[in-house]
Amino acid sequence: ETTDTDFADAQWQLYAAQSGRWEGVWTTFDSQGIEQLAHTGCWDVSLDGDDAVHKMEVPGPDGYPRQIPVGTYTKGKLGRQTCAGAGMVS
Repeated sequence: ETTDTDFADAQWQLYAAQSGRWEGVWTTFDSQGIEQLAHTGCWDVSLDGDDAVHKMEVPGPDGYPRQIPVGTYTKGKLGRQTCAGAGMVS
């Protein structure tokens, strides 16, 4: 049980070290590798003690930022998350 606890703590420390806000260009490619869309977006991970809120911010159709919730995480229960929208799956 100690090994599981140590691993969970190490996993949380790595995740927490990457928290913050990053802005960049997200590019979408089709199955042949041809660029289809590129837009500026923001990836935001906010820590609150042993909890983290993860969201993505992209320009909406009206030009104002639109926030997309990705997940809420807790120390020791990070688990696996997948972020995909309807347009990302074929």
